[in-house]
Amino acid sequence: MKKMNYQKLHNHNRKNGFFSLVLTALALLGLNLYSTDLSAQCSVPTGISASPTGSNVTFTWTAASNASYYQIQYRKKTPTGPWISGTSATTSKTMNGLAPLTTYEYQIQTICTGGFGTSAYSAIAEFTTLQKCPTPAITGISGLSSTGVSVSWNAPGAWYATRHRLSPSGSWINGTQTNSIKTIGGLTPNTLYDFQVASYCANDPVPSNWSATTTFKTLCSSYSLVTQNETSCNSYLWSVNGMTYTQSGSHIDTTNCVITLLNLTINNSNTGFSSETACDTYTWNGNSYSTSGSYIGTFTNAAGCDSVHTLNLTIHYSNTGSS
Repeated sequence: MKKMNYQKLHNHNRKNGFFSLVLTALALLGLNLYSTDLSAQCSVPTGISASPTGSNVTFTWTAASNASYYQIQYRKKTPTGPWISGTSATTSKTMNGLAPLTTYEYQIQTICTGGFGTSAYSAIAEFTTLQKCPTPAITGISGLSSTGVSVSWNAPGAWYATRHRLSPSGSWINGTQTNSIKTIGGLTPNTLYDFQVASYCANDPVPSNWSATTTFKTLCSSYSLVTQNETSCNSYLWSVNGMTYTQSGSHIDTTNCVITLLNLTINNSNTGFSSETACDTYTWNGNSYSTSGSYIGTFTNAAGCDSVHTLNLTIHYSNTGSS
C-alpha cells in the first residue's frame, strides 16, 4: 500500500479538536492514522491437524489474526464426495457421522472481522477414520436369584451401555457400566428377561452395535409341593411336562415354582394264543363261529390292562348218509 501523509490534516485540525475525532473514528475501524497499511490481512489458518475416531473427527489449528470465526469443510476422498461444512468461533471443531476406516480430505479458512473478508482455504489435507468400536460378546450369567443376576462380557471398550427388559417385548431399561460385568437387581421372581450390551471406545461418541440378546429366567422365591400318584397301562403322558414314560418310577418337575412329584406305576398289556377244533360251530367270547380261521378277542388281564388273545379255530362239519 502507498504511504499516506496526513500532516496537513493534522496541522489544520489540531487546534479545533477535529483531529481527535478523526483518530477516534479510525481507531473504531481498526485503522492507525500513521500506519503505512490501512488494509489488515485475513490470514490462512496454520498448524492444522485432525484427530479421527471410528465415527468422528476433531480439527484443531492455530488462531489467525483478525479472525471472527473459521469455516471447516471435509469430504470423502474415494470416491470423491460433496463437501460438508461447519463453522467454529474457537480453534477446534468436532464433526460427527463419519464412516469407519475411510479416508477424508479437509481444509479450513478464516472469516475475518471488520469487513476484511475471508482468507483462502488451507491446503487440502487428509485423515483416515479408525475401526468402529467392536461389539461385545456376552460370556456368562452368574449370581442368578429370584430378584437379581450378574451378566459378564468381553471387554473391547472404555465403557458400556447396557439394557434389559421383560422378554420378549417389554420396555428396555437402560444403564451404563465402566467394567465388563453388570449386576441387576429388583427383578421379578420366575420371570424371563432379555439383556444386551454395547461398547463405547475412547473419544468416540458413537457406540458399537448392540450385542446378541441373552435371555435368562429368575429363580422362584418359594415353592409349593404337589404329589401325584398314577397307574397306567404300557405308557403315561404327564401333562405337567409333556413327557411320556413307559416304566414305573418317580419323577419331579419344578415348573412355575411348584414342585410336582409323580409316583408312576406302569402295567403292561399281554397277548395269548389258543387252538380249538369243533364240529359245525364254536362259541367264543360271546360270538358263534361256523368257519375255520383265526379270531382275535380283547380281554382284561389281572393288572387291568388289555389281554389280546388269538384263537386258531378248525371247524369240521357233520354229514349224513343212507344205505
